[in-house]
Amino acid sequence: MKKKLLSIVALIFCVAMIFTGCATVGAIKDKEGNPIYFDDAKSFGGHIAEVGDYVYYANSYVATTDEGFVYDEASNIAYLSRIENKNVYTFDEDVLPENYPNTTPNEAEKVKGGKLVGYENQQMYALGSYLYFTSANVHKTSDMENDYTQVSIFRIKFDGSSFQEIATFAHGDKGQIELTKGSDGQYYFVAVVPNGEKFDIKSVKVGDSFGKVKTLAEEVNTAVIADENSSIKNVIYTVDTEKDMTTIAVKAVDFATGDDETLDEGVAGSETKLMGRVGDYVFYSYKNPADNVNQVYWQTINAQNNNFSPVNRFYNATTIKNLQPAYQGYIFQTEGGALVYKTLDGVEERLFAEDEYTDVMFVDGQFVYTSTDTAITRVSLEDYAKEKIVKDVKMISGMGGITEDYIYFYAQLGELTADENDEEEEEAEADENYYMYRADKNGNLQIIGKTAKK
Repeated sequence: MKKKLLSIVALIFCVAMIFTGCATVGAIKDKEGNPIYFDDAKSFGGHIAEVGDYVYYANSYVATTDEGFVYDEASNIAYLSRIENKNVYTFDEDVLPENYPNTTPNEAEKVKGGKLVGYENQQMYALGSYLYFTSANVHKTSDMENDYTQVSIFRIKFDGSSFQEIATFAHGDKGQIELTKGSDGQYYFVAVVPNGEKFDIKSVKVGDSFGKVKTLAEEVNTAVIADENSSIKNVIYTVDTEKDMTTIAVKAVDFATGDDETLDEGVAGSETKLMGRVGDYVFYSYKNPADNVNQVYWQTINAQNNNFSPVNRFYNATTIKNLQPAYQGYIFQTEGGALVYKTLDGVEERLFAEDEYTDVMFVDGQFVYTSTDTAITRVSLEDYAKEKIVKDVKMISGMGGITEDYIYFYAQLGELTADENDEEEEEAEADENYYMYRADKNGNLQIIGKTAKK
């Protein structure tokens, strides 16, 4: 009778877990013993999230564009993990101390298997009691084919329970997806999704619960999304007008309410392309119909001003890309690929030539971190001094994260020292996977991804 009762209880428990989700790791609490809760969304570079005393991360990296990509195989190694954020980890007794940096610590935990976390369109945020992350779409097309260019958004509680899919958006090479606060004080994923040669703007509300995807605008040319410092929470975008001459108008849509307004109808024959947005500063190229000169300008766009006239010249070029705030100004890439730092009051410095770096990883205070497939270098925006933090590794350039103490990145296993007392002479197959590593600001490495052998 007792065994039967236990079986019934177990069955009820399992059924409940199907509908409510099952915790896979322990809960995280703050120093007062309360559950960790983020009132505001927090990003740590896209591939990790620091939650209390833990770091959540993708165990390894697999690109959907890799030759022979198979989702099930990729998700078996590039899954969601976490580890307690200690300075020193523990290892099995048979691990040589010199092999610690390239040996998975015992503290590494799997949070969610079966979903690809750690790929080319990876984003990760902490908000409320949830971890939000992107993954490659697995819903098949009407022709029963895979379309991994689409991006799906998921969320999961910090203990691994309540896993849910929120939305799927077309993405491709030029799509944008950002988590940002709306005019109603709630958070939204805002997506600028490819639609032929143009884009549509969509949004979905998230929080304690989440809503349905809404389409805010269609067939736009360029768009910039409000960030945490923007006074007006909208998406500013450009569209073709119906004027006789080619003319680009500037509009905006509130992604919480859907309210749309025209900011600038455009001078006949003018062309405006949005390049970036930081707070209330919007950067754009403007082609003047009077002389056909095309340069990059900036303007403050808020409730008092929505004028996109070419007054404040920012950079003498037809276009820039990947603009972001840095120190007392901004960094961006030129059309040729050089990395430039510039302030609005005239300071300008070329940080790297096109062939001196591959990607910008992140900005941290006065430092800009860049990477290649073998190194991570940082440059100070105070004196422009450069320092190589990580070197002589085979890594995925541009992909990782950052906390106050550590840099996170994907790399192949470093060389291990053989144990002279080990009489077994098995020839191990080379492990070519890219696992999550961390490095302190002095370049000391430690793998935290769980290897195929572990």
